[in-house]
Amino acid sequence: LTDKQRKNFSEWTLENFGFEPSIQTSIGHISLMIKSKNFNEYLNIADTGFGFSQILPIITQLWLLSVFPKFQTKSASHSVNERIVTYAIEQPELHLHPRLQGTLTDAFVTAINTAKNNDIDLRLVIETHSEVLVNRLGHLVAEKKISPDDINIVLFEPSEESGEIQVRTSQFDAEGYLENWPLGFFEMELL
Repeated sequence: LTDKQRKNFSEWTLENFGFEPSIQTSIGHISLMIKSKNFNEYLNIADTGFGFSQILPIITQLWLLSVFPKFQTKSASHSVNERIVTYAIEQPELHLHPRLQGTLTDAFVTAINTAKNNDIDLRLVIETHSEVLVNRLGHLVAEKKISPDDINIVLFEPSEESGEIQVRTSQFDAEGYLENWPLGFFEMELL
């Protein structure tokens, strides 16, 4: 990344997550440092909670996919308006504090909306077991920050009769409540 891009990324992470990453070099050694709003000095990422190292690759990729369209490939037969980018993430909530899970969900929606402004159709495929993530999406729908039409929830569950895996879909209504949600999976109230 250029110096300007690194600066933009640091500002984006500070605004959306409350921390900024930095790279420091010393005698041939490169360290990834984190400065949080909660402390005034940079700390080596190895000396912080595991959440930073878990979330940083995800948000870096989100930022690249949504903010810098020049990193995307484009076929000569497609216009910019037809550019579709799919990013799959497995259990992004692992090792994250529930508050950070909610913040990450906000970043997913921000990235999708930013990508739209850059003529990119960013589609996130997120495999999760996080009640926080699903409830936060409902909250963001209720706040009109994302349309329920932009969210597809797919559930995989065993059939009571055969035990085979069945696929069921659920969606949010305009007020952010889940429809067709399996009873007992988790509560349907908003965060």
